[in-house]
Amino acid sequence: MLLHKKRDSCRIRKAIVHTTGMPVDYSSCASSETSPLLLIDTHGVGLVRIALLRTRMLSEENMGLIHGSGSFTRYVVDGEVPEDYLEEFPKRIARFAFRNIDPSSEQERSFGWVNIMDMFDSRFRAMEFLKEPCIAMSWRVDVRKVPSKALKQACREAEEKIKEAEGLEYLAKGRRQEIKDAMHRELIRRAIPRSQTYDMIWNLQTSMLLFGSTSNSLSDEFAEFFLQCFGLQLKVIFPYSNAARLLEKENLDPALLESVYPSLAGVK
Repeated sequence: MLLHKKRDSCRIRKAIVHTTGMPVDYSSCASSETSPLLLIDTHGVGLVRIALLRTRMLSEENMGLIHGSGSFTRYVVDGEVPEDYLEEFPKRIARFAFRNIDPSSEQERSFGWVNIMDMFDSRFRAMEFLKEPCIAMSWRVDVRKVPSKALKQACREAEEKIKEAEGLEYLAKGRRQEIKDAMHRELIRRAIPRSQTYDMIWNLQTSMLLFGSTSNSLSDEFAEFFLQCFGLQLKVIFPYSNAARLLEKENLDPALLESVYPSLAGVK
């Protein structure tokens, strides 16, 4: 169990260092004399402290930023966090929390916030999203689809029954489309949604945010969802823009980057 805790400690700290900008001594993870919780506390990252205690609750499918390895997109949050965010954010998050797809409806897709430690929890009764100085949640996306072959087979059977019942040899194109739409409505209600979660860690102090996907379309959709929820825009961080930001942080002129260009041997 102690070995598992040490490995989880390393994984979590590697994820958080991207949002905190704090140096992490990974060699300390191998120490058998120092508690992983104590090591993490020295960096003051409450998210890691809490996540380490609950990492074992993660399902095997939820291999995100907190547990295991994965790809992510790095953003900077453009805008100021409201002073009353402890009162405002719970309301906003509740409004945009995940809602299950109504089985009796024709809805094909649903998405929203869930607990980063439990994809089936979207209530946040104890403000579980708050891991100071970070906000950590997962963006859950449920999709249900009708397999094309299943729809084709259902349509063919329905068409044959109608032609036999009405004594028809052929069906008009419009009639066939009506049958297809009806079969799709029937089958979509019986389809089981496929769930996927994408972890999000937002450092309120540094305005850095990690999103557990590198898909352009999905990242764009998440950025729009984030804007609707918090009223703040996300800007993707590229190597060049990140370098410029770091230069400004050190009171250096970002124009210094203009003399730098990539080469096969590295950066000159």
